Order: sequence, then structure tokens, then C-alpha cells
Amino acid sequence: MLIVNSTYVVTDGFFISNYIGATAFAAENLIVPPFMLLGGMGFMFGTGASAFISRELGAGKPERACGILSMIVIVLALLAILVAFLIYTELPALAVWVGASESLVPVCVVYGGILAAFMPFLVLTMALQILLITAERPDWALLRLRWRR
Repeated sequence: MLIVNSTYVVTDGFFISNYIGATAFAAENLIVPPFMLLGGMGFMFGTGASAFISRELGAGKPERACGILSMIVIVLALLAILVAFLIYTELPALAVWVGASESLVPVCVVYGGILAAFMPFLVLTMALQILLITAERPDWALLRLRWRR
């Protein structure tokens, strides 16, 4: 999934720079890094939760491990929605904080609003990548489609 996420960022930058313009590309390059840092919140939760889940699985308590997984996913989803809302309400200030000029702030706000809307999915994707490895299902991150004849 990291390959997919990285490919998305590169492809997004390619199309923005070639079809929308340099101003939009500059705005994207300013506003995306804070969102990626917040996406790291998912990695932190996923890594911490995988330690607890692994401990419970090793102790022969799969029900408790499932409970921890459910709790982490719910808490992380709610936290990501809250953070996304807070960021959305403060996008102009965030754009200025990352160094956007007066002409870039409106473009940063539009692009950042789109990113904020999908930030909970980014955070959950980052966490579930780690948790799928703990569940011994790392191939589910990139499902292999098998065609039946």
C-alpha cells in the first residue's frame, strides 16, 4: 500500500503541474506534508496496537486481541475525523504556517479541504497496513485477483 500511496502522490503532482499550473503545484507541495505527518498517526497507532494484539495472540487470547483491534480502529477513526475537522476549520492558518504566499493560500485551502475530507481514510490505511501484518494477512493490503476459468 505504501507503493500505491507514493504512486498517487507522484501522479497527482504530475497532473497538477502539467494541466493546472505551477501555482497549484506549489500549493500542493506546501499543503501535503502536514497531512502526511498526520498520516503518520496511523502508523503510530498501528505499531502500538500490533504489539498489544501480538501479545494477546501469543497468550492464546484471540477474543481479547480482536477486542483490542476493534477498539483501536474505532478510536483511531474518531480521532482522525476530529483532527480532519480541526484542520479543515484552520486551513488558512495552516497554509500561512507552511509558508504559502497570499496568492497561494486560496489554492492551498481548496486542495487542503479535499485532503482533510479523506484524511481519516489515509490514517486508517496506514494503521491497517501494520495490523494486517500482525493478523498474518499482509497480502490483503494489495488483494490479488484470481481469475477463474
